[in-house]
Amino acid sequence: MRTGKDAHGRFCRGNKFGGGNAYSREQARIQAAIRAQMTDEELEKFVKAWIRKAKEGKGVYLISLLERLAGRTADWATEERVDDLEATLEAQIMNGTGQPLAK
Repeated sequence: MRTGKDAHGRFCRGNKFGGGNAYSREQARIQAAIRAQMTDEELEKFVKAWIRKAKEGKGVYLISLLERLAGRTADWATEERVDDLEATLEAQIMNGTGQPLAK
């Protein structure tokens, strides 16, 4: 199944959806404003609160903290797996059996 993306999940040349982030200028402006206000003391308070919430079992904070410590999981691998599953399901439907195809 063609997704218009390469093996790393990036848009391939000629893909009409590969135009970049339409909001990148606004994101940069917001980030600059946050950085201008974020002192070392404020950042330390923020991180301590983030860690406390993760320890309390708040899943979003735990996942976010782990992603920043260990890096994100390979999103492209998930997309590739979903594409494979979609292709298999489509083949089963086209086969008319609804049963797994023989390998």
